[in-house]
This record gives sequence, structure tokens and C-alpha cells, in this order.
Amino acid sequence: MRNFVALILSYLGALIFLMGCLIGFAEYSQILPLSTQILLVLPLSLVIYYLALLFNSKFSGPLFLISGFLFFIGAQLIFSDFGFYAPSFTVQWIVSFLLGLSYLIIFYYLRKNSLMVLVLIFLSYCVIKVGVWGAEHYLSLFNQQIFPVYLMLFFGVIYSFLGFVFSKTSSKTSSKTSSKNLTPILYFLGTPLFLGAIPILNQCLNSFSLIWIFIFLGSVFLTFIFSMSPGVKSKIILIWSALFLIIDSLLMTQLYFPSISWAIFFILLGIFLMLSSGLSWVLIKAINKKN
Repeated sequence: MRNFVALILSYLGALIFLMGCLIGFAEYSQILPLSTQILLVLPLSLVIYYLALLFNSKFSGPLFLISGFLFFIGAQLIFSDFGFYAPSFTVQWIVSFLLGLSYLIIFYYLRKNSLMVLVLIFLSYCVIKVGVWGAEHYLSLFNQQIFPVYLMLFFGVIYSFLGFVFSKTSSKTSSKTSSKNLTPILYFLGTPLFLGAIPILNQCLNSFSLIWIFIFLGSVFLTFIFSMSPGVKSKIILIWSALFLIIDSLLMTQLYFPSISWAIFFILLGIFLMLSSGLSWVLIKAINKKN
């Protein structure tokens, strides 16, 4: 418990440190020349990176994250020094892709979870930039507006798949090189993105039909089955599935049965909640036994 609290405080300190750096860069970016900013940012990121290597413990994770974001800022400053516009699409995706690829190579040798987090952040950002650029140039105005929902669906599937992959690969490696701790994080992010994108897409398309109800309910039950499958056994996916099943049931009741009385509505809702909680409890208990 003490290690957990200390780890949370270290990540919180890293976040505050990054906020201070961003505020400082914003205040002095108009005063200091680009060459001076580069000489401040890149050496600092390198020092913090090597400090993380020296620590070589789970508390080195915040240092890796700080160095990664400082490298991201420093790389953009280098492009600006060569006359490129840093916020442009080209600079953003090149920097994020190169950093994501670099940290992926480093992760292959060091096997630190914080390095894989940086890989996911940079490559996800790269995919978002490329996707938004493609949507602006090749999709209609309506599809551009709902494109973030497609991104939610895409990342929901990708993060959940990566969580499954990490859970498999970690069982074949030693505890020192295991990436199993990333699996709950990826499931925690991927499941709500996937299940949340479907009803939002339904709202955007203005297609209130039974087909979308079956699509959503089918996706929820698929996640229920996925959470109980032998290679997964995830309580996180199970809880998210139960929550989205309850939320969507409330929305469908208000949408398709607006004339139902509040008394009947709350009675049915109470029964449904009790059944859902009971089913979730039974499934979680089954997962615990299998684990």
C-alpha cells in the first residue's frame, strides 16, 4: 500500500512538473530565441531519461514520461528552428511517429511499462492527426463532424486487442519483463470507447431503429462473453459492460416508451438493476475462481 501511494505521488509530481514546464515555455517562448529553448529542453530531457535508467525501478516510470514529453516539445522546436511551422500536420505526425517508433525499440530492450505507455500515446496521436487530415480532405462535411466517433470505435477495438495481446505475451515472459500491468489499463480505456461510440454514432446518424438497438445490445453481450473467455477473465470489461447495459436501457426506455408512468419505470429499473448486479456478481465470482 505504501508503494502504491508513493507511486501515485510520483506520477502526480511528474504531471505537475510537466505543467510547470509548459507554463514556463509559454511565458518565455516569445523572449528566448529558438536555439536557447532547444538547448534548455533537449539536454533536460536527456538528463531525466538517463536518471530514469539509473533508477531502474517502477519509480522510474514518471521520469520516462517526463523525458518523452520533453523530447516531443524539443523535436518541434528543432523543426521550428529549420523554418517549419510546428503545429502543422506534417511536423506533428512526423515527430509523434518517430518518437513512438523510437520508444517502441527502447521498450523491446528495457521492457518498461511506462515506455509502452509513451508508445501508445505518440502512435495514437499520430493516428489521430493522420485520420483528421484524411477526413478533412476526403470525407464530406457530415462525416468530418462524426469522424471523432469513428476514432473512438477504432481505438476501443485497438486498445482492447492490445490488452489481450499483452495478457498473452506476459504469461510467456518472466515477471521482470511482464507487460501484464498494461492489460487492465488498456481494457479500462478500450471498453468504454468501444461501447460508448456505438450509441453516439446512432445519435449522430439520427437512425433510431431496432437495428441499432440490436447492434448495441449485441456488442454489450459480446463484451460480456469476451470478459469471461478463458484467455481474458477481466472484471474491468465485465463492469463496463454492465454499466453500459444499464445506461442504454434507460435511454431506450425514455426514447421508445415516453408515455410510461414514472412508477412503472422505476419498478422496472429497480428489477433490472438488481438482475444486472446479481449477474455481474456471479460472473465476477466465477472469474475470481478461475484466476
